[in-house]
Amino acid sequence: NAQTRYSVGWELGWTVSRGICRLHAADVTLSVSYRYPALAGPSDDTMKRKWATFIKGVQKHEQMHGRIARRMADEAYRSALKVRTARDPNCASAKREVTRKVQAVYAKYELEQQRFDAIEHQPGGTVDRLVSSLIRKR
Repeated sequence: NAQTRYSVGWELGWTVSRGICRLHAADVTLSVSYRYPALAGPSDDTMKRKWATFIKGVQKHEQMHGRIARRMADEAYRSALKVRTARDPNCASAKREVTRKVQAVYAKYELEQQRFDAIEHQPGGTVDRLVSSLIRKR
């Protein structure tokens, strides 16, 4: 079973100038890890060729998940940098607003991840075809 997992880490620096709170520094770290199945046991040349085609297609699919995650992190970063709040000496309102904006971006991209999988895994989709080719008897 192939998987793409990712996590996003944030380091934020806040500043207040003339009563306006804003981010003066934002470092976002995206960590992506991929997990792929392995061909178990000895195999003949036909199965090795089928497996090579299968795993190449699976890697392409999982790497797309990684690209979607990268776009998510980039958009969340850009969204966070736009936040500015007036009369917010502790930056409490700004922090809440950044959290709200970032969570909205995460939700948007989670839907994109799900839509991508729904298309790829549907009957006749790319992943479905890869699996069918792998288990076909010829």
